[in-house]
Amino acid sequence: MRGAMLSRLILVLVLVVAVVLTVRSLRGCRADGPVEGDQPPAVAQADEPGTREPEAEEPVKVIEVAAPEAPADKEPPEEETPPGEEKTEAEPSAEKQAEPDDAEKPAVDPPEAPAAEELPAAPEDVEKAFEQAKKMLELKNRWEARRPLTTVYRFGAPEQRAEAKKLLDEINAALIFTPSETEGAVIHKVKKGENLTTIARKNGVYVQHIKRINKLQRDLIRPNQLLKIIPGQPSIEVDKSSLTLTLYLDGVYVKEYSVGTGKQDGTPEGEFIIERMVRNPDWYPPEGGVVKFGSPEHEIGTRWMGFKEKPGLRSYGIHGTNDPATIGKESTRGCVRLRNEDVEELYDLVREGTPVKIYKRANAGGD
Repeated sequence: MRGAMLSRLILVLVLVVAVVLTVRSLRGCRADGPVEGDQPPAVAQADEPGTREPEAEEPVKVIEVAAPEAPADKEPPEEETPPGEEKTEAEPSAEKQAEPDDAEKPAVDPPEAPAAEELPAAPEDVEKAFEQAKKMLELKNRWEARRPLTTVYRFGAPEQRAEAKKLLDEINAALIFTPSETEGAVIHKVKKGENLTTIARKNGVYVQHIKRINKLQRDLIRPNQLLKIIPGQPSIEVDKSSLTLTLYLDGVYVKEYSVGTGKQDGTPEGEFIIERMVRNPDWYPPEGGVVKFGSPEHEIGTRWMGFKEKPGLRSYGIHGTNDPATIGKESTRGCVRLRNEDVEELYDLVREGTPVKIYKRANAGGD
């Protein structure tokens, strides 16, 4: 009897084990996710994206959240200017240029330019220079031909000087005063963020030089724009005997202008330095007082290039005029006078520190 009971007990245990194994086998094969009520442990959700804790079997993913951009039309607040101080503007970019007054200021502090080079004046040297220039012109080398032609202009006989001047004026009208002609020039390609002031500084010229050479009416330039620049040290010679002023660049002729000089030989001779340059200047006559620019009594025109004072010589310089009929005559109180359109062009091509030599040709070793 005991044997029968033991057999039944063993059969029951076998059945129980079989049922347990069958249930576990069914759970291990499930592929459609956890059944309802059989969820994995909950993971806390962060308030901000990118901070959810990943499950153990998955790689960590980092989500970057971009900061919101400021509205494009909102300008940053302007800084307050301390009392008693002038407000200064930030340097403009290539799209927005400096105000016209900036063109008055030197882009660089250049060393004093040398006077036009003294060259041999012997007739055979002048003839040799003329022949050299003609050969260069035959080879289309106009830029280099200007130097020997300058020798002829400065030291030749009157007919030689006249012929050299005609050739030089034709060459310079193209190579200096025509933006599209690039022979001998520096061509600057405007970069993003540049303006005329920064370009002038890089090339040792003034802003007005770049505007004059490129015939720019405004200060606005654009990236990739090509600008023509003629670098070099300017110098001026005034010949009282012919009532002319000649501009040189690195000792080479640029242009000759008719001038008025002092009555009764009143313009002092010697070497001077341009110390101060003023656009639309007020006039301070010798008898005292001040005549504002634009007044009918104003005599010195649209530009003033004042000389550095020397013992016994004060308030001399180069300026314009309100009376073009006085040009080509001894008509001034001692200064050198040009037509307004000429003095404006000259003003744009020189700088503070430019040397000026005033003489009569008979005293200069010429013809």
